[in-house]
Amino acid sequence: MDRERTTVDRLVLRIAAAEQTKSIEQVTADEAERVTTSQRQIHLPRFADHEIITCDPQSGDLVTGVTSRDCKRPSSTREMSSPSI
Repeated sequence: MDRERTTVDRLVLRIAAAEQTKSIEQVTADEAERVTTSQRQIHLPRFADHEIITCDPQSGDLVTGVTSRDCKRPSSTREMSSPSI
């Protein structure tokens, strides 16, 4: 699996746009907030538990394609937090 870096905010915009079948620029603040909540409370912690993603503590970026051999998983979901949109 290739590694890819993103932020929670960028990930949220991509997901919200795909769910609403619109461009990222057309995503409303309410749509982004709904996706942000579900990602932070449900999906991102699960992905981290299964070592699908990790968070770079220096930059706050999410890193995909990481396995336990490559990088340790975050010690808490707090590390995945970023300012809301």
